Amino acid sequence: MFPKEIKAERELLEGGRFAFNLRHDTLGELGRIVLQPAQDGGSHVSYEVIDLPDGRFNQRKAMMDSLAKTVTAAFEKARR
Repeated sequence: MFPKEIKAERELLEGGRFAFNLRHDTLGELGRIVLQPAQDGGSHVSYEVIDLPDGRFNQRKAMMDSLAKTVTAAFEKARR
């Protein structure tokens, strides 16, 4: 699901939620995408961007926005 330069580690969270902790080959740690069950039977997708003191927050945010859209599209396709 993710590009080859992205490494994802899945983490089980409380309440039936789980997260993909994401790392980029060049940018380093990006943040995580959190999936939680929604009442309509689907999933709610949110993401958190890590803010490191290297001045690359905007790059990480843009990448995480794109990756969250990829995950959302994959879940929408699976529901059909």
